[in-house]
Amino acid sequence: MRLAFFYPWLEGVPSHARHLCDAVARRGVRWVTLSREGPNKTREPLVSARYPRHPDRLMRADLTDLDAFLRAEGSTVDALVMVGGFSPFNIGAAVLARRYRVPYVVSLEGTVAPFAFAHGRRRLKHGYWRLVDRWILSHAVALRVLSDFERDCLLALGVRRPMVMAAEGPEDDALAAFASYGRVRTVARRFLFLGRLDVWQKALDHMVAGFAASLRQRHEGQQLVLAGPPLDGAVERLRHLFAREGLVEGQDVVLKPPVYGAAKWELLQSADVFLHPSRREGIPRSVTEALAMGLPVIVTDETNLGTVVQQAAAGWRVEGTPAGVTRGILLAMAAGDLEARSENAARLARTTLSWDAIGEAFMSGLAGVLANGRSR
Repeated sequence: MRLAFFYPWLEGVPSHARHLCDAVARRGVRWVTLSREGPNKTREPLVSARYPRHPDRLMRADLTDLDAFLRAEGSTVDALVMVGGFSPFNIGAAVLARRYRVPYVVSLEGTVAPFAFAHGRRRLKHGYWRLVDRWILSHAVALRVLSDFERDCLLALGVRRPMVMAAEGPEDDALAAFASYGRVRTVARRFLFLGRLDVWQKALDHMVAGFAASLRQRHEGQQLVLAGPPLDGAVERLRHLFAREGLVEGQDVVLKPPVYGAAKWELLQSADVFLHPSRREGIPRSVTEALAMGLPVIVTDETNLGTVVQQAAAGWRVEGTPAGVTRGILLAMAAGDLEARSENAARLARTTLSWDAIGEAFMSGLAGVLANGRSR
């Protein structure tokens, strides 16, 4: 089998796509990645890369080269995989794939969560969905979904294409860091958010309000730490939220700059529970890193990790509201099994969320879909 991966963005193949390609290649499947050259390089010899010959910032060359590739080699490709929703490049890729009779798969990466439609240019998004994305998905041989939550979102939107469930896992450096930075956790008092300080997407407003409510209901010296690169105006907005909720910065809540390398593992080591109540995500890398480090997590369904965390007893799945955040914090503080949940978190990162397990799930699902298509 031979697959092609199309990702027409300036930063090149994203890390999670590189891992998926490598994991599938270890099963004997050949890939070719069609993207810009970037920092993430595939490692398996069965994965080759093609870069635009004359790249331009508007990325017209990406579609031109995809056209040339499918015209010359489309008959040798079993499926073309494209990423994301609300992408004008996917229109061109879908049209070209149909022109050259190449089945294609769309991996939506969290773009169909209800909050995604309710934020920003809502009318434009709904119009684009009805006129463009529904057409793209209706002709896909399959959709790659990250979770049962994403599957249910698609079903609620009336999408009835075959779906292949395959999540995303942690990076190798997070798995390796556990040996030096893992620790036993028996009590939950220090709660950590690590990631981009995007108040809306990461639901930091829900986080702050929910944490403040936990202090009012059960004050045992718990502290919330938020670390990461801020969007413009995010720090000022967060400080406004702290003041509104009566939180004392430096005591109840702490803001930290981005951390990397050993400093990141030390920060994760210092925390008792990881908190990530997103409104819309693919799968947040920081949550998979926390799991790999043996850190129990409080997550919403919108992280696409809620179900597997709940099933593995590796943390708590909560509603995406301030009350949901409060409930998760109080459950963590009252938990008598935090040590077991910590062990479950590390195990989840190395089993269900291992890239080999994800590659197996992706290929077994896709092979079944393609076989059914050929039998018809």
